[in-house]
Amino acid sequence: MLMQEFLMGVDKELAESRNKAELRHKGSRTTTLKTLMGEIAVSRNLYRKIKDDGSVEHIYLLDEALGLDTIGFISPNLVEKILEHSCEMSYREVSQAVSDFTNQTISHQGVWNIVQAVGEKQIEAESRLVKAYKNNELSGSKKIPMLFEEADGLWLSMQGKSRKQFSKWCIKIEMVLSYLWPPTALNTEI
Repeated sequence: MLMQEFLMGVDKELAESRNKAELRHKGSRTTTLKTLMGEIAVSRNLYRKIKDDGSVEHIYLLDEALGLDTIGFISPNLVEKILEHSCEMSYREVSQAVSDFTNQTISHQGVWNIVQAVGEKQIEAESRLVKAYKNNELSGSKKIPMLFEEADGLWLSMQGKSRKQFSKWCIKIEMVLSYLWPPTALNTEI
């Protein structure tokens, strides 16, 4: 109830301080946000904005002020928890865990939809970075002569001749993946 009142107060302040010539009030819409605290019913004011090219856009100032980039009507904190759990358990188990700790329901298909939506956003963000790199538009200020990156290693069980010597226990060797950039850095002194 306190969060609902707070959000409605913020929306009222935004309505009073908006540029009334640019943003026309088109009424309010009630929606329910799913959060870690439970479900919050919020009445948000909708505004019509005419862009420079003449097209019409409808926006919620409350969403922009709070930075709500929700997937459906699920808060970013709840999405983060769902993603953390989905790395460790099945979607059905995640939906049950969310129901247990937030006292609201989400189906296993809803969990899958959230994972897919976040994956698509990640792909879009990475493609923008690749495009910026190709256009030489990255905004870094530090140049380094050599970059060495080490990824997590992979443990391999050894077989064959070396295993026969140690038959009581299994021999494992770590294979470390690494990458050196630029490739010509191999010829430079360190």
